[in-house]
Amino acid sequence: MPKGVPLGPRVTVAVGKRKDGKAIYSYMLEKNAKLFGFSTEKKTPTRKSKKGIIIPIRGSKGTKHIKIPIGDKKTTKGSQKYAQVPMPGSMTIPKISAFLSKATKNKPKYFVSDDGIQHPIG
Repeated sequence: MPKGVPLGPRVTVAVGKRKDGKAIYSYMLEKNAKLFGFSTEKKTPTRKSKKGIIIPIRGSKGTKHIKIPIGDKKTTKGSQKYAQVPMPGSMTIPKISAFLSKATKNKPKYFVSDDGIQHPIG
């Protein structure tokens, strides 16, 4: 994709929970959220800064990306198409697997982590 070309609108999706019970969010492309049927936040989550300013939460720090296969079939050239989805750094492999198992459409069978390893879902 050429540099500077917009990819489209983004949405906030709750991907898990921290140890203290607060939600962990991912700020992903709307087309990817719709493709897999992830439920998006209707209202942008916010937090208060130390000075009392309200700041929208767009995702978590330390974000890495995972690749989720689109469809079961490979293309005619033999390469699989993937959707790249950002995941917070605090998400472990079992947590990512649990989140992806909640997909309502196009349920993936595996995902590829940043280091190129395929991890099964389920």
